[in-house]
Amino acid sequence: MKPTALVLNLLVASVGTVRYSAAGCFSWKTFWPFAILSVPFAFLGGRLTLPAPAYKMILGGVLFFAAWRLHLSQVHRELRSRGQ
Repeated sequence: MKPTALVLNLLVASVGTVRYSAAGCFSWKTFWPFAILSVPFAFLGGRLTLPAPAYKMILGGVLFFAAWRLHLSQVHRELRSRGQ
């Protein structure tokens, strides 16, 4: 599973980088610190093994938070479009 996740992450990051760069929204000055620090932390994350229940709780929490933020942004967008 880890090699597949790595390949998919690289693919998504590459597509995002190309699209942001084409739109003129990519900054190498901002990118380099993240790129340099991501390598050792990715290695550490790959070495870490979590028990399945802990992994599922963390994943569920992160997905719930993302859904909540998406919902809030939609509510705010609708309120702005109504002029409130």
